[in-house]
Amino acid sequence: MCEGGDHLLRGARLMADRRFHDAHEAFEAAWREASPALRPLHQGLVQVAAACHHVRRGRPGPARVLLARARGRLAPLAPAAGGARVDRLLADLDRLEAALESGEDPRWPTIHVEKVPAGP
Repeated sequence: MCEGGDHLLRGARLMADRRFHDAHEAFEAAWREASPALRPLHQGLVQVAAACHHVRRGRPGPARVLLARARGRLAPLAPAAGGARVDRLLADLDRLEAALESGEDPRWPTIHVEKVPAGP
């Protein structure tokens, strides 16, 4: 069983491995265990992973909707929250959205984790 920070690290690794559905599950587990202050972070990460899954499956419309929702949850947390570099993720989302608009191959976002806060 993972603890909240472990779920974040696992999700970040899964994103790096382009295992977006599995990353979604890890971030969702982190969200369920998160304090109220960190729930928007984990909800945003769930949405980013789901958006990437949609992009990979050739569904840019649902991906754009999820990216907009993720940005709405994540932007107020910049530059960092819960050990995750939100500012860097938002820049990655800009590049992904630009690739969707131009039809270029996506440059997948990276979840940069600097440190994970200790549990309660």
